[in-house]
Amino acid sequence: MESYFFLKEGKMKFVNFYRKPISVFVMVSFTVLLCFWANQAPAAPAPVKNSETTMEQGDSSSPNFIEEIKDDEATVKKPKKFPLLLVGAVVVVGAALYFLVLKKSKLTLTVTLGAGTSGTPATGKYKKGEVVAYSFSTQAGYAALKVMLDGVEVAAAGNVTMDKDHTITTSASQGAIIQVNSTPAGAKIYMDKVDSGFVTPHTFNYPGSTSKQVLVRMCGYQDYSKTQTVALGQTATIDAALVTGIKEDFNVPASSCWVPNIAANWSTSNGAYKFSARVKNWTGSYYDNTFNGNYTVTVKMRRVKGSRFSASAIYIGDSNNLAATSGYVFQYTANGSFGIWMAKNYNIFSGTGGWAWIRYWAGSAAIGKGLGIWNTLKVVKAGSNYTFYINNTMVYSFSNSTYNPKYAALAFYGSNEDTIMEYDYVYLSPGATAGSIPGLPATPFTATGDVDQCQSEK
Repeated sequence: MESYFFLKEGKMKFVNFYRKPISVFVMVSFTVLLCFWANQAPAAPAPVKNSETTMEQGDSSSPNFIEEIKDDEATVKKPKKFPLLLVGAVVVVGAALYFLVLKKSKLTLTVTLGAGTSGTPATGKYKKGEVVAYSFSTQAGYAALKVMLDGVEVAAAGNVTMDKDHTITTSASQGAIIQVNSTPAGAKIYMDKVDSGFVTPHTFNYPGSTSKQVLVRMCGYQDYSKTQTVALGQTATIDAALVTGIKEDFNVPASSCWVPNIAANWSTSNGAYKFSARVKNWTGSYYDNTFNGNYTVTVKMRRVKGSRFSASAIYIGDSNNLAATSGYVFQYTANGSFGIWMAKNYNIFSGTGGWAWIRYWAGSAAIGKGLGIWNTLKVVKAGSNYTFYINNTMVYSFSNSTYNPKYAALAFYGSNEDTIMEYDYVYLSPGATAGSIPGLPATPFTATGDVDQCQSEK
């Protein structure tokens, strides 16, 4: 039966391919035959002899009389033949018109769906030149969709022009599926703390049940993380609605949004963002994204090596150029002091530029003293009001509308010593409520010259 099908299919293709040439040939042949038949002259009738003259020339027994009778018989009309040629012509012309004009070719699109796949269209016949849209997808528990058009892999959705018979086949593999989506799309995906090399949306297919730590990251948005478990034949979907801000725990390498002063001095290891080098003045790493309005910045940090009198700080300013920036510096030392100053077109790398104290150095019991001790600094910006916390203790609040900072940076002073700084996490969340605002001096104290003495209390 199968052999007959292929034989029949082969014959049909042969007939379809040669239909028009054969029809044209038949029409031309018939036209030639018709012309040939129409141009043939009818046979001339035999001359008729006068019977009376014949009888005068001889009697009835003469030979001439006999010949006369034969000639009369020759002139008798024969009955007309049925016009078979004309009928045949009509049949041939009708057939040719049917194949050439009335009957349009139909081509077959054969669609074979593999296990775990679905979509449209189904197998069917289409007019020659018709454009057929197709779209296929995987079912739950399947992934790695592959769509083949005439043996060549194509996109899962598209169009095929019916210029000949076509075949579409689909296939997918069963597994434990994790589908990772995000809003907005295009976020990097980390699986078990390793960059997967993919961005959202993306589907991961595993050969068996699995559990994965999934981290979704995009510059300007807080990291989204989740531990996802999925069984074989099941699909788990993660829809990460990303929130504006910063949320980095540095369990994976720091995002590309961090721009350090000297990249070679910075690394991510053991869950911390780490600096290690000799520093003469200030240095740091800023986050290259603007945050407008109210927000709260929280950083957990420690100085592992260097002077315990040197400042470690959160800086928020109006520019990402730390060589010429204006804003506010919230700082502490491992010796137990804190201070706040305002920079004006200040170069933190050379320690030059304009600046003014908002809160001169003062001691605080909230600070964990000593090298290697973690301290968490938090700055709340609510309009022109600012509140400074150290280890969840408010140490100072003030109001100042000189600048409207929209960039955040990590900054610290080195005292020209080998320095190691570590940052356990950095969070920036939109929205904030200011703490109490104590009375301020009428005019902040303004300093000039080298500011080394202003970052440490020796």
